[in-house]
Amino acid sequence: MPQPLRATLWALRTQFFVSGGLFAIWGVHVPTVKAHYGLGEQSLALAMLASGGGSLLALMHAGRVVGRWGSRRVAAVMGLLLCLTVAGLLVTQAYAALLLNMVLFGGTASMFAVAINAEASHIEGRVARPLMSGFHGMFSLGGLVSAGIGSLLPGWGVAAQTHLLLAAVTALALIWAACAAMQPMEGRSGEGHGLSLPRGPLALIGLLAAVGLVAEGSLYDWSVLFLSKRSMNRVLELRAVS
Repeated sequence: MPQPLRATLWALRTQFFVSGGLFAIWGVHVPTVKAHYGLGEQSLALAMLASGGGSLLALMHAGRVVGRWGSRRVAAVMGLLLCLTVAGLLVTQAYAALLLNMVLFGGTASMFAVAINAEASHIEGRVARPLMSGFHGMFSLGGLVSAGIGSLLPGWGVAAQTHLLLAAVTALALIWAACAAMQPMEGRSGEGHGLSLPRGPLALIGLLAAVGLVAEGSLYDWSVLFLSKRSMNRVLELRAVS
């Protein structure tokens, strides 16, 4: 395998790893966000819904954006914005600011995910062997490692805001380093066919994927709160999440 292609494979593994890690950081800090903003469960649910809404809006246009500007550019820009939303989770105590931050978090995370998945699919086609499951495994590994580190920091006296800032800076450095090693995919200048609703089997697959994502997100986010109510030890709680 040529060295540039090998470097791109490791760059993509890094991107998926960081993406999983950033999602885990949000999950770890769900109770922190709830306490910081003084939220009830309904207000917290609305904040989670805002993230889903941002994700949906981004996904409606992500394919066109990535097709026009290329995976590497989109990943670099969206990675920056994603890290800023993570760093900004606890910057203010205004609920409206939290809702806006969650919309941006969901949107940038989805756009970033489409960009790196598009690049992964392109590389998989060039290598002519299955790679996608390994990339997604790195996403899960990133979540595991990030949640595990998050379980240790409270015992070391690291404040939540410090954790978020350190995580954002580290993630951005890894994302940009990985983007530099990604193969430049030139974007297309055409406008494409615009947004169209799926039909037939594709619509059914989309519906099943949506149901699965809702179930996964609900289980992940709310299980952290469930454990925080049942556990008297924050460190053990976060280790259970990881």
